[in-house]
Amino acid sequence: MADQTAHSWRARLPAGVSAGLLSKIVTHDAPGEFRAAALDGEGKVWRLFQRRWQGLFDVANVGDVVNARLRHKDRSQGGTFAELESGAPVLVTGQLPDNISEGAQVRARIQAEARRDKLARATWTEDPIQGVDPYDVWAASLPVQSELETVPDPATVETAFDIAMEPSVTLPEGGQIHLERTRALTAIDVDTSGRQGRGSAGARALSINREAAIETARQCALRDLGGLIVLDCVAPLNRSSGAEVSKAFRSAFQSVSSRGLDVIAPSRFGLLQAAIAWGRAPIDDRMLGSDGQPTPETRLLALLRQVDREASAKGAALFRIDLSPAVFDIYCRRQEVCDSVLRDRFGGRVQIARSSDESDAVRVR
Repeated sequence: MADQTAHSWRARLPAGVSAGLLSKIVTHDAPGEFRAAALDGEGKVWRLFQRRWQGLFDVANVGDVVNARLRHKDRSQGGTFAELESGAPVLVTGQLPDNISEGAQVRARIQAEARRDKLARATWTEDPIQGVDPYDVWAASLPVQSELETVPDPATVETAFDIAMEPSVTLPEGGQIHLERTRALTAIDVDTSGRQGRGSAGARALSINREAAIETARQCALRDLGGLIVLDCVAPLNRSSGAEVSKAFRSAFQSVSSRGLDVIAPSRFGLLQAAIAWGRAPIDDRMLGSDGQPTPETRLLALLRQVDREASAKGAALFRIDLSPAVFDIYCRRQEVCDSVLRDRFGGRVQIARSSDESDAVRVR
């Protein structure tokens, strides 16, 4: 029965969704960080997971039931502002019981994690307080018919995260899409440069627009993007072709994600619009600063992965990681757990030192 269901699911997917279904999870249990990627049958990555420092410094993850103290209602926001026990603000939506007033403590379930300058969002619940394993929540969100094979594969995971940070992605038959997040939406531009096409102008436009829609859906799922997504399609695009493009986007996204989705066929200006429910914080919010560069914490974890690779290749060598001031400051904030990771992973082979300049480096000592 599962095979029949999988076959029918594949049959509904448009050409270009490589294998149609997720088939494997690859993982990397790196020093200080656990990462995973869900792949389809052709090895293309569609979903990513990341947890740092065993989750010790997480404020609130999707699925957690937490205590929240009410602060004030805001009709314009459609909810009530509250404060978690950590002090982090959260917007809680839904109808409050009449007998609950400002300052009361209630329970809330996290629906969307905090991102950039946006608060975490939650809904009221009477369920008991519980912290759920973020990886279990992520794995359960993968729309699969049976449990996926899970194998360690650090190199594939590293490549998958690199792909998720790229501003431009090459399409299978040539051309690219360029992604740009703004405060209001994520805009995707289609670039036909380098693409060889056949047939009429309409047929060529439909071909690249469909590929671009599928790749945009993959990137939204991969990067945990939500909110308004706008794809600027290539002209000419008639009503029938627009319907095919929007169907391709919907089918591709829903094949790998259970998040809420609404898609509008391209307008007469050629703009396909989709609204995707937020969930986990986007990958770039977790890894990049406001300047678009890796945060000091991201750099620290990258150095730990580097020393892990070098220590595995040089079994008897001793190492020192020199940290620039900003990265050293993060190390100091995470020192207890970081030192514990280093002891458990390397014994006494790895030491941390502050660099005399702005550089970071792994050195043999």
